[in-house]
Amino acid sequence: MSAPPTAQARGATRLLWASLAAKAAATEAASGAVPAALLRDARRCTSAKRDRAMSAILGAMPVPLYREKRAALWRVLVPDDEMIVVEGLGFGTCGINGWSRRSFGIGFTLHALGRFYDRSGFTADAEAAMLGAHDALLALRPDEGEQIFSLADVTLPGGPGLFVVEPQPERADGLRAIARTWVSHGQTWPDQDAEAAAWAQIIAADAGRAAA
Repeated sequence: MSAPPTAQARGATRLLWASLAAKAAATEAASGAVPAALLRDARRCTSAKRDRAMSAILGAMPVPLYREKRAALWRVLVPDDEMIVVEGLGFGTCGINGWSRRSFGIGFTLHALGRFYDRSGFTADAEAAMLGAHDALLALRPDEGEQIFSLADVTLPGGPGLFVVEPQPERADGLRAIARTWVSHGQTWPDQDAEAAAWAQIIAADAGRAAA
Protein backbone atom coordinates (compact mmCIF):
# COMPACT_ATOMS: atom_id res chain seq x y z
CA MET A 1 0.00 0.00 0.00
CA SER A 2 1.35 3.42 -0.93
CA ALA A 3 2.02 6.04 1.72
CA PRO A 4 -0.70 8.61 2.41
CA PRO A 5 -0.31 12.24 1.28
CA THR A 6 2.40 14.10 3.16
CA ALA A 7 1.72 16.46 6.05
CA GLN A 8 2.55 19.37 3.75
CA ALA A 9 -0.02 18.18 1.22
CA ARG A 10 -2.66 17.73 3.92
CA GLY A 11 -1.91 21.26 5.12
CA ALA A 12 -2.28 22.65 1.59
CA THR A 13 -5.56 20.79 1.25
CA ARG A 14 -6.87 22.32 4.49
CA LEU A 15 -5.98 25.79 3.21
CA LEU A 16 -7.75 25.03 -0.08
CA TRP A 17 -10.79 23.78 1.84
CA ALA A 18 -10.98 26.99 3.88
CA SER A 19 -10.54 29.20 0.81
CA LEU A 20 -13.25 27.42 -1.18
CA ALA A 21 -15.61 27.37 1.80
CA ALA A 22 -15.25 31.16 2.05
CA LYS A 23 -15.86 31.60 -1.69
CA ALA A 24 -18.90 29.32 -1.61
CA ALA A 25 -20.33 31.18 1.39
CA ALA A 26 -19.80 34.53 -0.35
CA THR A 27 -21.57 33.32 -3.50
CA GLU A 28 -24.42 31.91 -1.43
CA ALA A 29 -24.73 35.18 0.49
CA ALA A 30 -24.74 37.19 -2.74
CA SER A 31 -27.51 35.06 -4.19
CA GLY A 32 -29.51 35.32 -0.95
CA ALA A 33 -29.30 39.11 -1.11
CA VAL A 34 -30.90 39.29 -4.57
CA PRO A 35 -34.51 40.49 -4.13
CA ALA A 36 -37.14 37.96 -5.15
CA ALA A 37 -38.77 40.66 -7.27
CA LEU A 38 -35.67 40.80 -9.48
CA LEU A 39 -35.71 37.06 -10.01
CA ARG A 40 -39.40 37.26 -10.92
CA ASP A 41 -38.83 40.14 -13.34
CA ALA A 42 -35.90 38.35 -14.98
CA ARG A 43 -38.10 35.38 -15.76
CA ARG A 44 -41.51 36.83 -16.56
CA CYS A 45 -41.33 40.42 -17.72
CA THR A 46 -41.07 42.07 -21.12
CA SER A 47 -37.64 42.57 -22.61
CA ALA A 48 -36.68 45.99 -21.19
CA LYS A 49 -37.65 45.19 -17.60
CA ARG A 50 -36.25 41.68 -17.90
CA ASP A 51 -32.91 42.99 -19.15
CA ARG A 52 -32.69 45.50 -16.30
CA ALA A 53 -33.41 42.75 -13.79
CA MET A 54 -30.82 40.42 -15.34
CA SER A 55 -28.24 43.20 -15.33
CA ALA A 56 -28.87 43.90 -11.65
CA ILE A 57 -28.62 40.22 -10.71
CA LEU A 58 -25.44 39.62 -12.70
CA GLY A 59 -23.90 42.76 -11.24
CA ALA A 60 -24.40 41.42 -7.73
CA MET A 61 -22.90 37.99 -8.47
CA PRO A 62 -19.61 36.53 -9.74
CA VAL A 63 -19.29 35.86 -13.47
CA PRO A 64 -21.67 33.01 -14.35
CA LEU A 65 -20.69 29.83 -16.13
CA TYR A 66 -23.69 30.16 -18.42
CA ARG A 67 -26.46 32.65 -19.07
CA GLU A 68 -29.51 33.09 -21.26
CA LYS A 69 -32.02 35.92 -21.53
CA ARG A 70 -33.97 34.64 -18.53
CA ALA A 71 -31.59 32.26 -16.76
CA ALA A 72 -28.06 32.02 -15.42
CA LEU A 73 -25.95 29.30 -13.82
CA TRP A 74 -22.94 29.54 -11.54
CA ARG A 75 -20.45 26.77 -10.78
CA VAL A 76 -19.34 26.59 -7.15
CA LEU A 77 -16.71 24.36 -5.52
CA VAL A 78 -18.24 23.41 -2.16
CA PRO A 79 -16.40 21.56 0.65
CA ASP A 80 -18.80 18.87 1.82
CA ASP A 81 -18.33 15.64 3.78
CA GLU A 82 -14.63 14.91 3.12
CA MET A 83 -14.91 15.99 -0.52
CA ILE A 84 -14.96 19.16 -2.54
CA VAL A 85 -18.06 18.93 -4.70
CA VAL A 86 -18.91 20.90 -7.82
CA GLU A 87 -22.38 22.39 -7.39
CA GLY A 88 -24.56 24.40 -9.72
CA LEU A 89 -26.35 27.48 -8.41
CA GLY A 90 -28.82 29.05 -10.78
CA PHE A 91 -32.19 30.60 -11.46
CA GLY A 92 -34.66 30.50 -14.30
CA THR A 93 -34.05 26.79 -14.95
CA CYS A 94 -36.22 23.70 -14.71
CA GLY A 95 -39.38 25.68 -13.99
CA ILE A 96 -38.18 26.52 -10.46
CA ASN A 97 -39.08 29.88 -8.97
CA GLY A 98 -36.10 31.49 -7.24
CA TRP A 99 -32.70 29.87 -6.86
CA SER A 100 -31.90 26.21 -7.34
CA ARG A 101 -28.76 24.51 -6.03
CA ARG A 102 -27.69 20.95 -6.76
CA SER A 103 -24.72 18.71 -7.38
CA PHE A 104 -23.12 19.39 -10.74
CA GLY A 105 -21.62 15.99 -11.38
CA ILE A 106 -18.29 15.41 -9.63
CA GLY A 107 -16.58 15.47 -6.25
CA PHE A 108 -12.88 15.38 -5.36
CA THR A 109 -11.70 13.47 -2.30
CA LEU A 110 -9.18 14.96 0.10
CA HIS A 111 -6.89 12.06 -0.79
CA ALA A 112 -7.01 13.02 -4.49
CA LEU A 113 -6.17 16.62 -3.65
CA GLY A 114 -3.34 15.56 -1.36
CA ARG A 115 -1.91 13.47 -4.18
CA PHE A 116 -2.32 16.47 -6.50
CA TYR A 117 -0.20 18.65 -4.26
CA ASP A 118 2.48 16.05 -3.61
CA ARG A 119 2.82 14.85 -7.19
CA SER A 120 2.68 18.32 -8.76
CA GLY A 121 5.39 19.53 -6.41
CA PHE A 122 3.04 22.18 -4.97
CA THR A 123 3.42 24.22 -8.16
CA ALA A 124 -0.02 23.69 -9.74
CA ASP A 125 -3.43 25.25 -9.06
CA ALA A 126 -5.80 22.68 -7.53
CA GLU A 127 -8.90 24.84 -8.04
CA ALA A 128 -8.11 25.24 -11.75
CA ALA A 129 -7.42 21.50 -12.02
CA MET A 130 -10.81 20.60 -10.52
CA LEU A 131 -12.61 23.02 -12.83
CA GLY A 132 -10.66 21.60 -15.77
CA ALA A 133 -11.83 18.09 -14.91
CA HIS A 134 -15.40 19.33 -14.69
CA ASP A 135 -15.02 21.14 -18.02
CA ALA A 136 -14.07 17.80 -19.57
CA LEU A 137 -17.31 16.25 -18.32
CA LEU A 138 -19.30 19.19 -19.66
CA ALA A 139 -17.70 18.67 -23.07
CA LEU A 140 -19.21 15.18 -23.42
CA ARG A 141 -22.11 14.56 -25.76
CA PRO A 142 -24.95 12.51 -24.17
CA ASP A 143 -23.87 9.30 -25.92
CA GLU A 144 -20.27 9.83 -24.82
CA GLY A 145 -21.44 10.43 -21.25
CA GLU A 146 -23.33 7.13 -21.24
CA GLN A 147 -20.19 5.31 -22.32
CA ILE A 148 -18.00 7.05 -19.77
CA PHE A 149 -20.32 6.39 -16.83
CA SER A 150 -20.64 2.71 -17.70
CA LEU A 151 -16.93 2.17 -16.98
CA ALA A 152 -15.44 1.03 -13.67
CA ASP A 153 -13.05 3.98 -13.66
CA VAL A 154 -11.99 6.75 -15.98
CA THR A 155 -9.39 9.50 -16.06
CA LEU A 156 -10.16 13.19 -16.41
CA PRO A 157 -7.63 15.90 -17.35
CA GLY A 158 -6.81 18.18 -14.46
CA GLY A 159 -3.81 20.49 -14.36
CA PRO A 160 -0.48 18.84 -15.23
CA GLY A 161 -1.95 15.36 -14.92
CA LEU A 162 -5.10 13.30 -14.61
CA PHE A 163 -7.68 12.64 -11.92
CA VAL A 164 -8.59 8.96 -11.62
CA VAL A 165 -12.35 8.94 -11.25
CA GLU A 166 -14.91 6.37 -10.15
CA PRO A 167 -18.28 6.84 -11.93
CA GLN A 168 -21.34 6.86 -9.68
CA PRO A 169 -24.26 6.26 -12.06
CA GLU A 170 -26.67 5.00 -9.38
CA ARG A 171 -26.49 7.93 -6.96
CA ALA A 172 -29.69 9.91 -6.54
CA ASP A 173 -28.05 13.17 -5.41
CA GLY A 174 -26.66 14.11 -8.82
CA LEU A 175 -23.05 13.27 -7.94
CA ARG A 176 -22.04 11.24 -10.98
CA ALA A 177 -18.32 10.75 -10.35
CA ILE A 178 -15.78 10.84 -7.52
CA ALA A 179 -12.10 11.61 -8.11
CA ARG A 180 -10.18 9.17 -5.91
CA THR A 181 -6.59 10.11 -6.77
CA TRP A 182 -4.41 12.13 -9.16
CA VAL A 183 -1.36 11.23 -11.25
CA SER A 184 1.05 13.56 -13.02
CA HIS A 185 1.71 13.11 -16.72
CA GLY A 186 5.09 11.55 -15.97
CA GLN A 187 3.45 8.82 -13.88
CA THR A 188 0.77 7.70 -16.32
CA TRP A 189 0.39 4.33 -18.00
CA PRO A 190 0.08 4.07 -21.81
CA ASP A 191 -3.70 3.55 -21.61
CA GLN A 192 -3.99 6.71 -19.50
CA ASP A 193 -1.92 8.62 -22.05
CA ALA A 194 -4.35 7.42 -24.72
CA GLU A 195 -7.27 8.59 -22.61
CA ALA A 196 -5.64 12.01 -22.19
CA ALA A 197 -5.29 12.29 -25.96
CA ALA A 198 -8.94 11.29 -26.40
CA TRP A 199 -10.03 13.94 -23.91
CA ALA A 200 -8.07 16.56 -25.84
CA GLN A 201 -10.03 15.63 -28.97
CA ILE A 202 -13.38 15.70 -27.12
CA ILE A 203 -12.66 19.12 -25.63
CA ALA A 204 -11.52 20.49 -28.99
CA ALA A 205 -14.66 19.16 -30.67
CA ASP A 206 -16.86 20.75 -28.01
CA ALA A 207 -15.06 24.08 -28.45
CA GLY A 208 -15.67 23.81 -32.18
CA ARG A 209 -19.39 23.20 -31.67
CA ALA A 210 -19.61 26.18 -29.32
CA ALA A 211 -17.89 28.45 -31.83
CA ALA A 212 -20.03 27.34 -34.77
